[in-house]
Amino acid sequence: MNENKYTRTVDSIHAPEGAVQNMLDTVRANEKKETHKNMRSIRGYVIAAALAAVVFVGGIFGYNAMKPKNHIFSLTANASELSEREFTPICTLNSVGGEYYPNREAGTVSLKEIFEVSISVEGENVSNVTFSGENVSIEDLKDGNGNAQMRLLGLGITADSTDETLPAEVRQAVLDLHDYVSTKFEDPTIQPGFDAAGFNADGARTAIYTALLDRLTLTVTVTFSDGQIGIKNVEFRCDGVNPETGLITVSAKLQ
Repeated sequence: MNENKYTRTVDSIHAPEGAVQNMLDTVRANEKKETHKNMRSIRGYVIAAALAAVVFVGGIFGYNAMKPKNHIFSLTANASELSEREFTPICTLNSVGGEYYPNREAGTVSLKEIFEVSISVEGENVSNVTFSGENVSIEDLKDGNGNAQMRLLGLGITADSTDETLPAEVRQAVLDLHDYVSTKFEDPTIQPGFDAAGFNADGARTAIYTALLDRLTLTVTVTFSDGQIGIKNVEFRCDGVNPETGLITVSAKLQ
């Protein structure tokens, strides 16, 4: 077979000794660098994605999502589990069961009410539970023990007709409600000429207990066996007076 001019020219070309090997070494080195670069990039993407997931989860569920499970606890009030989503009815109050302390010379009245709430704290490795609050007196009536710690609390709330932190209509309702109850027992009233016939007792009760429960906060502090501390705040609400029974429904939720 005759060789053409192109074939003879290619066959006549000879690379210097070692040039081919150097070229192959250079190619291999570049391949290794590219592979290393790709692996490093993949590893970087994985780390970045993991960090983004951590921030995302923490942002949605809050700090508690990042805590170990044994630092989580739940609260139950009078057998009703409390949540942050909505108010849950927990008890009723006899709105004429509170104690009135009149000062006839000053023309003032204080109303004091104590209602009982059984608080159950459930969680792993709970070693201690304490209670505090705002605008409330707390009487620890019964202790619990074990991981499910149940405590019976007496929560005291007070409305004073001279308390200027309360709205004027609430302070007036305290006076009116005292005088309304007094007329039922034919006792003297604080306000001369008080007309019980036209008095809206349920409206006064709702106004008073709404104001008192709205500003009541119960703080539950839990200490775990490793020394870590968890805190939950409970807020309360007056759901109004049942006109048939005269009882006030009290609801609660987590803040």
